[in-house]
Order: sequence, then C-alpha cells, then structure tokens
Amino acid sequence: VVSRSDLALASEFRKQQSHLEKAKEAAGQKRPRDDEEEVEGADEVEEDTRDPETKRVERLSIVQKKLLTHSLLSFSNCRRVVYSTCSINETENEGVVRQVLEDERIVAAGWELSQIMPSWPTRGWKAEGSDIPTDYTIRCDPNTDETNGFYVACFDRIVPSAEEKKKAEKAAKKKAGSTKIADSDDEAEATEEAD
Repeated sequence: VVSRSDLALASEFRKQQSHLEKAKEAAGQKRPRDDEEEVEGADEVEEDTRDPETKRVERLSIVQKKLLTHSLLSFSNCRRVVYSTCSINETENEGVVRQVLEDERIVAAGWELSQIMPSWPTRGWKAEGSDIPTDYTIRCDPNTDETNGFYVACFDRIVPSAEEKKKAEKAAKKKAGSTKIADSDDEAEATEEAD
C-alpha cells in the first residue's frame, strides 16, 4: 500500500521540508519528522552513516517499487505498463524492475518484461547471477546519449485467450488421464511379475 508519506517523499514539498529541517538541526532545534516517533533511549541506536544521497535514492526506490507493484496488480484489464524514471541510478531503475519481477504475485499474474527499441544502443544493466532480462530495458546516459538521463522498462501481461485456456485444460485432462492409464499398466505389470 502506498501511503501519503510515501508520495510526499517524492514531492517538491518534501524537498522544501528537508531544507528547513537541516537549517533547524544546524541551529540545534531538531524535531522528529511526522513519520518518526521519539523513542526513549533512541540516542543509543547506532546512527546511519550512509551519505544522504544514498538514503534518498533507497527511499525513492522503495516508493517506486510500491507504485509499480500496485499498478501491475490492481488493474485486472491492464495489459501493458511502462515504468520510466528521470534517473541514471541503477537502484531506481534496474533494481526496482528486478525486485518487482522477483515478486511471485507479479509472475503469477502473467507480467513479463518486454524488449523495447531493440536498436537503441544503451541497454539496461544485467545483474550478475540474475535471469531477469533487464537488457530488454533502455537507459539514456548523459555522457553517451546527450540527454539528462532516463530509464524505460515495459511490462506486458501475457493472458491466454479463452481458446488457449480451453486447449490447456484439455491437454491437462488428457495428461491426467494418460497418467492414470500408465499407472494402472505399471500396476498390472508389477502384479504379473509377482505371480
């Protein structure tokens, strides 16, 4: 579920709030954000030493994953979803796509990554050890593609037609019937051998 605080994270308002909080912190007037609680003994918790940009990108990727997952699972008649960012960061791009396609609910719903613009030279980055074809996606790099940078992935939902469903059901029934026949033949042979 995408919460209001998730959406606020990506908004211009959130950026302005962040600048105000930094100014207050510098002045020694730190106060918890609306989505944080003051906890007794919180001073003893180990501080996150990652740089603010890394934390920001990770939070954005969480929101992006939630939004993409929601769009893929919430609209039963939808057959194509395009995911695009104005980022060159792998965490927000291929990272989100991989995480979404590793979700069993997405796979069970029939969603697959489709190859787009095969002639485009700058492809998505494949992760070592991953079978997800992120090279089906495209990215635009400021250094090579004369852009500010962006990323595009296309998801298509493979839904069998009514005729294909009937054929699959018939094949499954036929297979189940032939398995029963084969099992009974095996039992008959075993009985003959025992005699």
